[in-house]
Amino acid sequence: AQSDEEPWNPILAILMFMGSSAGTSCFQKLAITAFRRPLLLLSFQTFVGLLILAPMYTSIHLGGPRDLLRFSPQAVLFTLKVVCSMVAYDYCTLGTYVVISSTCPLFSLPIEAICFQKGSRSPGWS
Repeated sequence: AQSDEEPWNPILAILMFMGSSAGTSCFQKLAITAFRRPLLLLSFQTFVGLLILAPMYTSIHLGGPRDLLRFSPQAVLFTLKVVCSMVAYDYCTLGTYVVISSTCPLFSLPIEAICFQKGSRSPGWS
């Protein structure tokens, strides 16, 4: 028997994602406007994140050399994405940033369709 609350779970998840995404965008724009050094701010945020994770280091499994080789391209691309978004926050209005970031899936979808096999969570080249 399903409870009456279960149909609302996807709606609640979508609303929470929208709220956290909008909040993150607003606070990042405010921080960059006040701080004026996006890459230094990014370095500080990364350092704070590492400090938060440091006590849990023993419970984090990093994988082996094969995993390092397999995920290196994603790490480079993610770093590039984060750096570009921080610079974009500095030069664009918040509205422009939201529109551009909302259209990014239109560009990444063809790449994902080419690189990933249907029904698989791993890239087609592995």
